[in-house]
Amino acid sequence: MPELLEALAHGRTIVIVEGEAKADLLWSWNIPSTCNSGGAEKWGTEHSAYLSGADAVVLPDNDPPGRLHLDAVAVSLKEVGGSVRVLDLPGLGAKGDIADWAAAGGTREQLDDLIENTARPWAQPNGHATT
Repeated sequence: MPELLEALAHGRTIVIVEGEAKADLLWSWNIPSTCNSGGAEKWGTEHSAYLSGADAVVLPDNDPPGRLHLDAVAVSLKEVGGSVRVLDLPGLGAKGDIADWAAAGGTREQLDDLIENTARPWAQPNGHATT
């Protein structure tokens, strides 16, 4: 938590994933990240409270629970003034995630490039994009 708060204080983008192992992977790459206990669909307002006004990128798992989790996180972050983008990692199979992408050869540099150039604003379930 102290590292996350420091990253926020310096205006760094925060990457949100499903699961501690995935967040740990990103931290090993010096990418500020967080998750919530319990996995998909367990994100609550108490998690977003720490991220008020943050620039966040959500890396959803490539499955239906991952999409539901993405929407829950995004709605909650928007309520606290966060900016939310989504990055769908290329080449993920069904149920794939950042750990699978990294295991297939994905690198920190590639992820930085994808976040910078490919992450898109989250679109509300009604289809309207927001930032």
